[in-house]
Amino acid sequence: MSREELEKELSNTETYNAILNFAKNAGIKTDKFSPAGDKAPVFDLLEEVAYGHKPALKYTEKVVKADTAVLREAAEELAGGQAVEKVLEKLEPVFPVYHNLKVHYARLIKENKADSAAMVAQSLNAYRWVKRQSKGAPRLVLVNIRGA
Repeated sequence: MSREELEKELSNTETYNAILNFAKNAGIKTDKFSPAGDKAPVFDLLEEVAYGHKPALKYTEKVVKADTAVLREAAEELAGGQAVEKVLEKLEPVFPVYHNLKVHYARLIKENKADSAAMVAQSLNAYRWVKRQSKGAPRLVLVNIRGA
């Protein structure tokens, strides 16, 4: 399938709504990913779930592009009928802290603590961004040269 065919296939409301719900539970603001006409920004949303966007951190100049092959594979699996949660969880970072933050984010949303949930959502995005910058490596070393 071409990229356009995958976008059209995944733009059906049931599948796309499931992806949006997963993204919301991962602390992603889904307002900018609402469908426009009969097409939804599927690949943009998948990229946000997998790699996040540049956080408001100082000294983060280098931007590594998203691995589009991974995003396409996920889109093909979704179009093939695989469970949304199963496919999107493979896109998320493998850092244990990330999964703990998702649990805390869900708890804060449930307890109606929007300010705290927003801070956790920023941390979740930072971990997605680190995954992008590290090109998916399961381990990495971060050095805070400025703080030293």
